Amino acid sequence: MDNLQLSSIVEGVEAVVLRGGVRLFRVVVIADMLRENFGADGTPSSWLAAFAQHDRVIEHAAQLRYAEQPKPVVVLYHPRHFQARFDA
Repeated sequence: MDNLQLSSIVEGVEAVVLRGGVRLFRVVVIADMLRENFGADGTPSSWLAAFAQHDRVIEHAAQLRYAEQPKPVVVLYHPRHFQARFDA
């Protein structure tokens, strides 16, 4: 993933998912999911750190969601979006 930053649209973090150096889509993870699933607290710096630390899990969840609904922006906002992480 590339271009990790705070989202300007929602409280959360976003990044670009690449394949072979080509942009596939943007993923946005809302802050609540970063707190509930990855131990972030209420600060934006902790959201960025949690996203960076768990980027492979987040990218996997985003890829699964993108495969279901290919759209330019994938938003991970519900615990079920991370279920594959716990089932794997």
